[in-house]
Amino acid sequence: MHSETAGDSIRQDMRYLAGTLPHRGANTENERTAAEYIHKRFKENTNQSAIEDFHSIDTYHFLFASYMGEFFIVSLVAFWFPLAALIYGSIVFVTYIAEFTGYRVASRLLPEYASQNVTARFPGARGKRQIVVLAHYDSPKDTPLAKPQAAQWLRPVHFGLVACMMVVILSCLMGVLELFQDGPMRVDLVSRWAATGILVTAAGALALWEAMADFQPGANNNASGTAVLLELANRLRETPPEDADVWLVATGSKEGWLNGVRDFIVRHDLDQADAYMVNIEQVGAGELACIEGEGLLHTFHSDKALTALMLEEGEAFNAQSRTHRGVPTDLLIPLTRGYRAAGIMGAESPGTERHTDSLAHVDFQLAWQAANWAEQVVRRLDTDAAEKAKAEAPGAVRAS
Repeated sequence: MHSETAGDSIRQDMRYLAGTLPHRGANTENERTAAEYIHKRFKENTNQSAIEDFHSIDTYHFLFASYMGEFFIVSLVAFWFPLAALIYGSIVFVTYIAEFTGYRVASRLLPEYASQNVTARFPGARGKRQIVVLAHYDSPKDTPLAKPQAAQWLRPVHFGLVACMMVVILSCLMGVLELFQDGPMRVDLVSRWAATGILVTAAGALALWEAMADFQPGANNNASGTAVLLELANRLRETPPEDADVWLVATGSKEGWLNGVRDFIVRHDLDQADAYMVNIEQVGAGELACIEGEGLLHTFHSDKALTALMLEEGEAFNAQSRTHRGVPTDLLIPLTRGYRAAGIMGAESPGTERHTDSLAHVDFQLAWQAANWAEQVVRRLDTDAAEKAKAEAPGAVRAS
């Protein structure tokens, strides 16, 4: 176990990322400055560190506002061409669901801006097993969606918005089938425009929040997770992995819509059979938990064996497991792509009053515990890889 005084490095890194830098907004110069700092810190511990440039959309607020606003056009088309509106609305709905689960569709048509991931690699002796520890380093804007009080409402509100989309589509189907055409009340028109009004209001709110909000310092979200990555780099230099190939990945433009982790997975195309991914998110407040799944609509579950291993290693911290229902984290992408993945995350009380995510709201001791937990998980996966390699080695004797 490392000395508690070593936690000073976590404090120092967080003070730079969320203090010296006023923010680390996605696709900004400050994000690039933060990436260069992380790269410098990684290079102190391994010669296999790199800044990996990519391009990404600027924000998910405008992206999803455009999808919701599209249903206004669907409703207008339905006045004259119900069948065309039905097909059009169905396509918008399907692409919205795909986009929300991390697959790029309409976002490919939006302007893109420069961002970057920062990677550090610690190769083991054989390196067949890949262990990837992720943490995004960009900071969010101070919108209502980023506040702890909003977390409990995000899923039911999202369900409501998806239901409104389906109502618009079903009303178009009513028009195609000529239902309620001669009734005392046009149910199709009333339901369609009521649902459209809700969607347009939500789209306007998202666009307005994005336009008016400033970037947060992002101390807990997610300088805390990034500082844990940098602490892990220190420890892996002191005691390198024996067999597993360990990647530490600070992802950029997560707040643009999970762009950094998506680029890393596409760029490196790790073998799913031998890859494990652990996401570190907001570990500077609340209580540490193993994330066993996440999703605002459908729940994507973490790997059961990895979750069990993490909970076993987290017993010393009284760690529990929970499903994350807030704004999606980087964990969503490996889960939807079929990787063995889980997360370590803190939590703030919904009643916490704060205006900005600053250093004053961070529990540095908690981040230190997260680093201990993450290291133990990496060491355990590395040990398991070594034992598996020995068992599979030519001439290995099977125990009777």
